[in-house]
Amino acid sequence: MSTSIHIQTDEQAHLRTTARAFLARHAPALDVRIWDEEGTYPEQLYREIARLGWYDVVASDEAVEGTAGLLTTLCEEIGRASSDLVALFNLNLSGLRDIHRWGTPEQQETYGAPVLAGEARLSIAVSEPDVGSDAASVATRADRLGDGWVLNGQKTYCEGAGLPGAVMELVARVGGGGRKRDQLGIFLVPVDHPGVEVRRMPALGRNISGIYEVFFDAGLPCEVESTMAKFLSGQLYAEASALAMQIQGAYGYVRDHALPMHHSDGIIARVVAGPPSVQLDFIARSMGLGTGTNR
Repeated sequence: MSTSIHIQTDEQAHLRTTARAFLARHAPALDVRIWDEEGTYPEQLYREIARLGWYDVVASDEAVEGTAGLLTTLCEEIGRASSDLVALFNLNLSGLRDIHRWGTPEQQETYGAPVLAGEARLSIAVSEPDVGSDAASVATRADRLGDGWVLNGQKTYCEGAGLPGAVMELVARVGGGGRKRDQLGIFLVPVDHPGVEVRRMPALGRNISGIYEVFFDAGLPCEVESTMAKFLSGQLYAEASALAMQIQGAYGYVRDHALPMHHSDGIIARVVAGPPSVQLDFIARSMGLGTGTNR
């Protein structure tokens, strides 16, 4: 019987069977627990995912029928193994979608192709120490210098930014005047670029991907580019894992089981997605329930 909340097509059902068997082989529960405890990134797993063509759903030149259902199926199955693993998968998906939709052919070849081949991965750098989830108020600046840019500032809570071959989608301020959101640009920044410093932050969860703070003082080549779903999924994950802990009792508390990992990740899910109050405020304003002069 399907565990999905949506009606499956035959294609989605076949993909679910394939994905579940694949993850049973390449991400069994014992391995996932070891990766989580040791803070190890399973690079080979994502090479295999790339080889299967799962990223092509968002990076194909031709429209893929039933994209939402296929992505939901993949995310559900990877998420059964670990919310950390599916978060890393989603970072690649969202970055590839942006590069494919908005990037130049050169950017697609330089940054998109290695991810599709399983040789690199994507991350995102938005939050800052004094800004949090208000992306429109970021202080990191990008100033023109010849044919490139100079980035100065600091990012924090950047999931997966320190992993091998990571390239960040970084939000920086590029102008002044007018609405805050109109002064922003998105830069593709390899974490191994000279002048980029990445430091891992101790955290309760997200041990496989890691959470990082990033410092910038480098001349970089110019590479510019749903809150409701994030809010609901984060809340449901945290509530479900907390309820499961109560049901399991002591069994759910010891590290011999996967539940403690899911519980800590459920807490983190409501943090990395942004404070619920900020998300609810954004949703309300998007529905016309609130206004702001600088938003």
